[in-house]
Amino acid sequence: MGMKIIWDSSELKLDDYSRLNIEYALNLEVTLILIKNAEHFLDYKSLITLQIKNGHVLIDTETPQPIAKKLKNNLIQLQDSVSKLIQKDLVAWPSQLYAEAIVINS
Repeated sequence: MGMKIIWDSSELKLDDYSRLNIEYALNLEVTLILIKNAEHFLDYKSLITLQIKNGHVLIDTETPQPIAKKLKNNLIQLQDSVSKLIQKDLVAWPSQLYAEAIVINS
């Protein structure tokens, strides 16, 4: 079982394919961060809960503190990964998602 991702995106409208791509990339980034910084936490990856709220990655309070701290130190890396994928999807459907692109870029 992998980590849990909660989508709280009332303003950001992405289709299921885009969400799946973002979840996959986020899962990969978390795995790489743990391998690089705290490999012994890989066995506890299922305890990680992240929120994606309007294009921003947040570490949920359900995530145990030692793991949350390691992820928090690398939150910029996680955020960059998600932002790039969201931007890519926004460019793909500009007429549909123009308003969200303004919010994410600011």
